[in-house]
Amino acid sequence: VLATGPGGATLWAANDGSTLYVATQAPTGDLDRFVLVSGDASSFNAAPWGKAGSAARWDAFIGSESSNDYAGWFDQSGAATIARGVVVEGTIDLDGEFGSTPTDVLIGVASYGTNDGGVLDPAGQAPSSVNNDGNVDGAELALFVLDPPPGGSCDADVAGADSIVSAGDVVAFERMVDRRDPNADLRPPNSVWDIVDVLEYLERAESGCP
Repeated sequence: VLATGPGGATLWAANDGSTLYVATQAPTGDLDRFVLVSGDASSFNAAPWGKAGSAARWDAFIGSESSNDYAGWFDQSGAATIARGVVVEGTIDLDGEFGSTPTDVLIGVASYGTNDGGVLDPAGQAPSSVNNDGNVDGAELALFVLDPPPGGSCDADVAGADSIVSAGDVVAFERMVDRRDPNADLRPPNSVWDIVDVLEYLERAESGCP
């Protein structure tokens, strides 16, 4: 269990290499339920499905209806699967979603009234709301640190986690710099993504993997 909320909402998460698994209880009553997955929750989107308020910026999310058995992924780039029973559960390929497999992601459960413009129910959040303001803040997402791939990897192997450094890893690192991935901030000054970080990466890539 990654997180629970005051109303009993539970968030499960696990990974197998670049494949992320997430799950929560299926919605009941008149609340639609969502699982948000984010690589950077420092800004906001409008709430999903035209609900009221805003939500920490997601890269992909699962939405599930309370009035029927529908559930699906939205805004995803990586290959994804979905299933619904007692729980709503899905997988997503993070390598396909982000261009490389991150070391961690942010995940949260949110529940909204089923009608258009439905408001956020803080009792249906996991983790718990920090302020009950009707929005899903970045602080209301749980940090999930991915397990490393079997057999390990090396610093320069950012694309395939296969202990082989190739042109694909260089391209993946450039994408990480473009989106300001914390894992691409290799050299001071901190929180600055520039040529110094790129040169450090290229030096590590030239060294290869053990």
